[in-house]
Amino acid sequence: SNDRFAFYPAVLEGAEMEARDSNYNLVVLHMGFSGNANLRQLLDNSGDVMGAIVQANNLDDAILQDVRSLDIPCVFVDSYRPDIRTSSVCVNNEQGIFSVVKYLKEKGHRDIGYVYSGWDHDSQLERRRCFHQALREFGLEPLEEALKKVEHMPTALVGENDRQAWRAVKALQRLGLKVPDDVSVVGFDNRSICTMIEPNLTSVKNYRHLMGRECVMLLENLRRMKKLGIGDPCVKFELPTELVERDSVRDLTKTAE
Repeated sequence: SNDRFAFYPAVLEGAEMEARDSNYNLVVLHMGFSGNANLRQLLDNSGDVMGAIVQANNLDDAILQDVRSLDIPCVFVDSYRPDIRTSSVCVNNEQGIFSVVKYLKEKGHRDIGYVYSGWDHDSQLERRRCFHQALREFGLEPLEEALKKVEHMPTALVGENDRQAWRAVKALQRLGLKVPDDVSVVGFDNRSICTMIEPNLTSVKNYRHLMGRECVMLLENLRRMKKLGIGDPCVKFELPTELVERDSVRDLTKTAE
């Protein structure tokens, strides 16, 4: 989705900085959606390759076949599947989503909806799973069940990312509803758009530059472990998130008082 194109340049910049600090050169190669049969040749032309950082929306069979054929350490960016052995550096979606649901519950919200793009990126699918899991663990009903009993809007919406949250704000305003007076909205990723709209958007901050740096450092560690004969290690490294509170959430507990 378009939002991912704004996400990865910051990750790439972080990887470039870490590579430069470690005396490596970062070479950017395009794989395409269905893999790249010439990937091995492209890497051979690049010289002595330490490892590969792979950005893929989904870890499908074509990409996995290409990556495994390289026979070098590889790290995926914000893509992970528990059913296959891959190393990844990811956003801690569980921590981020749980912090949002906990925050909204503490603000008195019980009917919480989720706005998603429909794209099936591995990380976005994980956020959706975490949202429903968080509702259950905090004793809140999934909105589908709540809407069977009541015919009103949820008091709060969680966007899959800041773009979806922004679209939700605009859609609510077109319906004549005010944010946060009528419906609260929270985003995810803490993009610059959060402070460019009214009201300023509460969101979950992730550390995209640090993600790029960690990709390079993880590659170094994987290469070192392979040289030591430790085997074929598989590491999922999750970076922490932080809830950034702004003006898009109404405190219903104060209203009740």
